[in-house]
Amino acid sequence: MDPGEELRVSGKWADLLSSIPEGENYLWHTNRKEGLPLFGWRTRFWNLLLKLAKNRPAWTIVAQPGPATGPFHWDNRLLSIKELTRLQTFPDDVVVVGSRRAAQMQVGNAVPSLIGEILARAIAEQFLGVTYKLPLKLRVNLQRPIPPPEEIKPVPQKYLHLVGNYADHPGTGKGPRANKEIGELASAPEDGLEDKSRIGKRREVIQQRLLMERNTAR
Repeated sequence: MDPGEELRVSGKWADLLSSIPEGENYLWHTNRKEGLPLFGWRTRFWNLLLKLAKNRPAWTIVAQPGPATGPFHWDNRLLSIKELTRLQTFPDDVVVVGSRRAAQMQVGNAVPSLIGEILARAIAEQFLGVTYKLPLKLRVNLQRPIPPPEEIKPVPQKYLHLVGNYADHPGTGKGPRANKEIGELASAPEDGLEDKSRIGKRREVIQQRLLMERNTAR
């Protein structure tokens, strides 16, 4: 890790991160989990305040994250570029150039090197008859013993005014964003059956998109 790299989390929710356990996200602070009810269930993007856990695989690296978009380190900081490349199974001699934003975009958009190694071996075995006896060079080995989780801190005073009774997300294709887009289409000038068909098709697209986001969060 570059000692000069700025890894401090910024933005509105930065100080809330320390009150979320490893492996959890903003959902910890809803009425279905053990934190304070600061959000409605599934009313935010799944990677909001998402924190890595020492005993679980990492989540997807986002190419263009917002200030509260995880995954974050369990020490309540950003992941360094070197840590990001290791999660993507890049060889340690790979150097990513550019600003923090440019580097994360490159790493987040990249295919993990381990997948490339697996595919290359499969192609060589199936088409060229090559046999590999040695293990994958880029494979990830589980480290033992696994350190205990970091202690979580109380919710900072500045967020306590947000405690309330928040409604859950109403379901796929029924949230505020979906309803707004469908409403905009429905209020557009009438073009006969073609317009109604377009609205129905758009509703289907919205439902599929929200379903994809939900499946990704599981």
